[in-house]
Amino acid sequence: MAQLSGPGRAIMGAMVDQTDPLPSELRRQLTRAQSLSGALRLTFYDRAGSHGLSLSPSCHVVIGRSPAADLQLDDRGVSSLHARVVVDDEGPRIDDLGSREGTWVNGVRLESDEPRALRAGDRVGLGAAQGVVQSLGVAGQALASHDRFLERLGQEVARASAHRRPLSLAMIEAPPGPRSHVAGWSSPLAEALSSYQLAACYTSSCVELLLPELSKAQATALLDKLLAGLEAGQKLRRVVCSLPEDGADAQSLLHALRRGLTESSRQATSTPMFLPAERWLPPALSTALDRIAPTRSTVLLVGETGTGKERLARELHGRSPWAAEPFVALNCAAIPEGLLEATLFGHAAGAFTGASETRAGVFARAAGGTLFLDSVEALSRRAQGVLLDVLESGRYRPVGAGEEQESQARILASTRADLAALCAEGSFRPELRYRLGTTPLTLPPLRGRAALIADLARHFAILSAEENGVQPITLGEDLLLLLGEHDWPGNMRELRNVIERATLLSPDGALRVADLPRQLGALRGRRADPGGDEGDDEGDAPSFKVRVQRYERALILDALRAAKGNQSDAARRLRIPRRTLVHKLKSLGIRDLVAGGDESAP
Repeated sequence: MAQLSGPGRAIMGAMVDQTDPLPSELRRQLTRAQSLSGALRLTFYDRAGSHGLSLSPSCHVVIGRSPAADLQLDDRGVSSLHARVVVDDEGPRIDDLGSREGTWVNGVRLESDEPRALRAGDRVGLGAAQGVVQSLGVAGQALASHDRFLERLGQEVARASAHRRPLSLAMIEAPPGPRSHVAGWSSPLAEALSSYQLAACYTSSCVELLLPELSKAQATALLDKLLAGLEAGQKLRRVVCSLPEDGADAQSLLHALRRGLTESSRQATSTPMFLPAERWLPPALSTALDRIAPTRSTVLLVGETGTGKERLARELHGRSPWAAEPFVALNCAAIPEGLLEATLFGHAAGAFTGASETRAGVFARAAGGTLFLDSVEALSRRAQGVLLDVLESGRYRPVGAGEEQESQARILASTRADLAALCAEGSFRPELRYRLGTTPLTLPPLRGRAALIADLARHFAILSAEENGVQPITLGEDLLLLLGEHDWPGNMRELRNVIERATLLSPDGALRVADLPRQLGALRGRRADPGGDEGDDEGDAPSFKVRVQRYERALILDALRAAKGNQSDAARRLRIPRRTLVHKLKSLGIRDLVAGGDESAP
């Protein structure tokens, strides 16, 4: 690393104040001093997260979408070989390589063959990917990709569930505007997190945080602290959810996060939240609902996660004679053991420490309507016994109260587990299973139901667009066929999460296979992308081969100039055999362009 002395060392301590611009010469000296010491970094943010590029001496990097680029960005608006960043004695510069969408610095499009100097604070745009030049003293850690976030989330959910540890997630989203991109505000957030926490890029304006070992209250306090120091903090929307209060699996938690953000800025929608029952329920199940709905029979809904058990419970309630009465849903996995009776039955004032007032439990709140007990398999043996007593007697006593009350609610329960197997291993009471399973209904998973997947995908695309105030995405028939081939382990909830994120990410209103998350990666290579073209540019734009040749030509010319025309020295700089360089000189027609060639050149 170059050593600085004199004014260069003094300049290194300076910070670029955007509100009081430095004189141009002093700014140039500052940028040059920072680059010579490796203190500048260009960080790009795209759908795969963030990518850092150190602007150190002798840096020569081509940025593009092609694997041939030194820094590859995952964005359709980025050309195969889009731009080049070079650091020389004058400091870092960027120039456009004839890209289709152009290279932008601070909102100004660069002209071809006119390099632009870069300095701390500059914002660089390549297609929808954006970058910012940062001083290493203020640059945060890199944002992970959404795929990496999903991978870690699955691991942390399993760990937290197995060991009964707290786990929280958060999303922070900037409202639409010129400074909404995560490149402009996310670095301090990522930098402040602990090593076991994770910040990832959900969309270009939204960051998702994985916060193991933090309760919802602790995570909320952390967010308040992090956002308090941000200039745009008061404008950012945030939502926190935790396991198991807001969901018992990864897809449920993500769904809760997105719903929370949507509720905080909900647009008026004309599209119903869900498809009519006749469009997603099998005919036999819909017929069974009509027969069961008017009765007070206890119903057990069985199905995998995300199959719509709560939706089915609401449908049962809606078809019943007491549809105008309350519908109360309780996630059994979220009931703390010490608050079991108080949650179910309520409590009188002074019943225990902190009970300053009388509070009704879920049985009382459901009144003459429906009480839906979700994830009933998560109840402890003791809790199962308490619930069984109420189901058998129809009566309960609030904590600290003197008199019993009568339960008038119709009870619906759901499970994604095999209760018979749980009974066999002794973790679930057989008598409760029989009492709940008076009328069992099984919801089929989404896999193998291609027509329904296509119908739901179209519906979720319209709904997500209306809720977020964006244009709905187009789903081609070939793509819908691909979606129909996926197993969808998270079922409808997973499908909605995928479609909603694609709606927010799509730059041109069309969903392509490349936009799908990695868990659908098996589909990506199965067929060609029906909506995209293999070439990067259209019309008279250079082909991929021509762009690669341009890139090679630029590298070789730079090496020859640095070597003062000596081919052996240039080959060493390029780290290739001299005979390979000679072959490239011939194939690219470079020989006559370089003065002072090697005497041994052919």
